[in-house]
Amino acid sequence: MKHDQYPRLGQNENELVETTYVGKLGELAFLSYLNSKDIFPDTKDLLEIFLGQNNVDSFDFLLRKGHTVDVKTGYLRNHKRLMVNEEQLSQKKKDVYVAVKLLSDG
Repeated sequence: MKHDQYPRLGQNENELVETTYVGKLGELAFLSYLNSKDIFPDTKDLLEIFLGQNNVDSFDFLLRKGHTVDVKTGYLRNHKRLMVNEEQLSQKKKDVYVAVKLLSDG
């Protein structure tokens, strides 16, 4: 709530907070899956929120053999496909993109 996160999709402040929260929740869900498979990546920056337009993380997880993983989280009914920003594919491409769909009754 420091008012200096960059709204990539033109969200208002409440939508930006919701998107950030859901994204971190998806990362935690995927971490739980990895841990259930005896995979334990470094998570020291997992809950860090990067401020500003250019200060972003390079990846969500770094696996043991150096593979980078980026987690994208869907949570609305219309979230049916994995969406990756074009700039991420051209500038900071990850080895693996994971789609997490959070389900709720709301």
